[in-house]
Amino acid sequence: MLELQTPWFLSLIFLPVLVYVLVPAKKKPQSAIQVPQFELLSQVSGITPQQGVIMLKRTKRQKLIVVFGWLCIVVALAKPVWVGEPISREKSARDIMVALDLSGSMIKKDFYSQDDKNITRLQAAQQVLKTFAESRDKDRLGLILFGDAPYLQVPLTEETQTWTDLLEQTSLGIAGWQTAIGLSIQVFSQQKASNPLLVLLSDGNDTVSKMPLLKAAQIAKKHGVKIYTVAMGNPQAEGEYRVDVESLQKIAEITGGKSYLAQDRVELERVYQEIDQLEPQIFETKTYRPRVSLHFVPVALYAFVMVLLLLPLLLRNKRSLPQQKEAHQ
Repeated sequence: MLELQTPWFLSLIFLPVLVYVLVPAKKKPQSAIQVPQFELLSQVSGITPQQGVIMLKRTKRQKLIVVFGWLCIVVALAKPVWVGEPISREKSARDIMVALDLSGSMIKKDFYSQDDKNITRLQAAQQVLKTFAESRDKDRLGLILFGDAPYLQVPLTEETQTWTDLLEQTSLGIAGWQTAIGLSIQVFSQQKASNPLLVLLSDGNDTVSKMPLLKAAQIAKKHGVKIYTVAMGNPQAEGEYRVDVESLQKIAEITGGKSYLAQDRVELERVYQEIDQLEPQIFETKTYRPRVSLHFVPVALYAFVMVLLLLPLLLRNKRSLPQQKEAHQ
């Protein structure tokens, strides 16, 4: 589709007509006679000759060229633009941060892989999170690993493969939930996340964080961060292997999320499938139409026409030069 960015310049089309009508050229008819020896006669008579102006009558071709040139200039000033078909692009409107517990208990081998191999809790979490990430290929994913002090393993990114590669490069440490929550809030704020969602996965209880649990959850709620908590392991176990299900439930309730308990790999997969269904992908559709400026086309067209008209004259003059030289010789 063709559009004009400055269509008001089209009003200049009739400007030459107005000038011709309102300010016409001064014409004064006078009689004239051609006589030989005009300069000698003027000297004898004592009359000083005055210079005059002769306006040659223009041909139709010349008039058409002038009109065509003016039209090309006006159209170029109107800035014609070719507008292409609408192009839509979908951009994810949901940002998900995964906080993974790397406490010493995550090395315990009480989970089984799909081929019935005995694997650690960390390996089970990595396998399930990889599948979860592949199903959220349009979302931005981030990864926080919390040990003595939580650290950002992967900032929010749309590169799912990079996210899963860095997920596999983990090491074990001591857990601290609230500091992981605080770091996720900080990352969400810095990267201006939309619809922020935190998935907190842990298999133990928190004994390291200095910030009170309820306060950390309330701050997350204040910043609009919804937290889904996933507990791995046996809640009846003793010591560091005991899962603090109640605390994880409180975190989820305060922030409007949901809490889950997974005691094997199948349950862990089911948990992330449910999270995937509860928090469907959200897209922001941005539509734009490509524009190509065509202001140079009328100017180039006029130049091309002028070249075609002047080329025969140049060739004719070039041919006449040798003939004139022969005549002089």
